[in-house]
Amino acid sequence: MRRGISLILVICLMTGLLCGCWDYQSTGRLDIVAGIAIDKDKESGSYKLLLEIVDINAISQEGKESKTIYIESEGHTLSEALKDTNKRIYSKLFLSNMQTLVLSKEIAETEGIYDIIEHVLTDMNVREAINIIISDEDTAAEILTSTGLDTSIVSFEINEIVRSYQKDHAIMRSVTLYQAYMGLKEPGRCVLLPIFKNVENNGELTPVFSSMAYFKGDTLDGTLSLDEVMYYVLLTDGPKELVITVPSAGEPQYNNSFGINSCKSNCDVQYKDGRLYLSATIQLDVSPETLHYLQSGTTEGMDKLTQQLKEQVDKDIRALVSRIQKEAGYDIFGFAAMLYQRDYDLYLILKDNWDELFQNAEFDVDVYVEINSTGVIIQE
Repeated sequence: MRRGISLILVICLMTGLLCGCWDYQSTGRLDIVAGIAIDKDKESGSYKLLLEIVDINAISQEGKESKTIYIESEGHTLSEALKDTNKRIYSKLFLSNMQTLVLSKEIAETEGIYDIIEHVLTDMNVREAINIIISDEDTAAEILTSTGLDTSIVSFEINEIVRSYQKDHAIMRSVTLYQAYMGLKEPGRCVLLPIFKNVENNGELTPVFSSMAYFKGDTLDGTLSLDEVMYYVLLTDGPKELVITVPSAGEPQYNNSFGINSCKSNCDVQYKDGRLYLSATIQLDVSPETLHYLQSGTTEGMDKLTQQLKEQVDKDIRALVSRIQKEAGYDIFGFAAMLYQRDYDLYLILKDNWDELFQNAEFDVDVYVEINSTGVIIQE
């Protein structure tokens, strides 16, 4: 009898514990944060946050377009700035669906990004896969307050732009919080983050991906143009879908464009007699997209195009590596990370003097080009 009563009590207690989520909150009491822009006040040194919040009330009305509202807050620390929103709204911030974190270039250049990334990952209850970008405007807030073309929620639009480049072009690395965080910790690795700026479109400002920032440690130190980013990826990753445009031989007023079908890149690091030797072999399979009519239609003409494309890629990759050696003075391409994985003992010997070795390293690249699908050449 007593065992039966005890069993009933246990079942009742378990039923009470399993009846729902202990921290459940109605969506009516939540403000869904789409993105956050982080700036710093030049006079007080405090953090200034701009939160882009999805207007649930507007969405709930049938036929109404999704809209956002903006909330500004300020504090001496990020935690204080985030809690400062309590003075303006009574609902709890829902950060788990946040898509984009925008940092001002000033913060990235002077303060660095590591502490901010670590704080956001550990204290703000966000997804590790949210995108982190750098604003090329005076403030990060200017990016979030611009006008989206595909959606009125700018943070969501930026997220889709980044995902599109990652999927179709493979020219973005370390763009999520987690990837950037791990990139800052990985030996021999340099973090690259996308830079967005506002451009005018039909009388309104809209955000566009404009370049990539490279970091020395966690501090923004320089930028790569989109053309340089393409050659960076040719050297390090191998893009999925890119178009290479080169001037027509002897007629620079015309351009020839080639779509990359596949790209295989194999890099190597050698150390001999106190000097570093870096090399890369790049195999390109391309298809012509637009060719000037004087150079198409013959075997000789295609051979000339193949050689021209090979020379152009070779020249631009060498120019990029040379510029980074002279201007940056440290390895942004991951040669050190490669050595760390392939020859850890040699890496330990060279790591303390790697920057100096990289500056004086001899770099060589071999480019192999094969042009296919020549039967669909577009003559102009």
